[in-house]
Amino acid sequence: EKPTVSLFGASTMSAVKLVPYQGEHQLQGIIDLISVDLSEPYSIFTYRYFINQWPQLCFVALAPCAAEGGAAGEAPGGEEVVGVIVCKQDVHRSGRTRGYIAMLAVHHSMRKRGMGSRLVSSAVLAMRQGGCDEAVLETEATNIGEPPRCDPTHRPLSGTCPGRVRDMSETCRRYAYSALF
Repeated sequence: EKPTVSLFGASTMSAVKLVPYQGEHQLQGIIDLISVDLSEPYSIFTYRYFINQWPQLCFVALAPCAAEGGAAGEAPGGEEVVGVIVCKQDVHRSGRTRGYIAMLAVHHSMRKRGMGSRLVSSAVLAMRQGGCDEAVLETEATNIGEPPRCDPTHRPLSGTCPGRVRDMSETCRRYAYSALF
């Protein structure tokens, strides 16, 4: 059974706060949100690998809860995780410092409102400030949303040809998008 996130009291994006990852108390909300649409399950260790090593590259969107009472994704203070981006930074074999967007999720009730763009903009800015030369995002070819056409500064992204990679259960196609800074 997949976790669900309750509806929010916030009807507008103005009530949503975008904050850097603040600690372990947000982790279950992040896991619940990401696992709803995930094609392959991640263990708690995968989340902790990214979040504990690069907390400055992880951002969470929080919205006020509609009602009190321990809903999945609820953070202290009556807020629920409605968006998240989890990233890392390392030196690529090309020698460039690369930022990698590992996970990006927006609750279905908050989509088409620019939240994904806000999350990506925050992460890319943090990557630049951390010394990254480029940022990379992979998405599955079955992703329903529109693939990104440009980075937050409106520079075109270069899409690589879809390659076939071995998944846990099946072969799937993935697209990679990158932006040079």
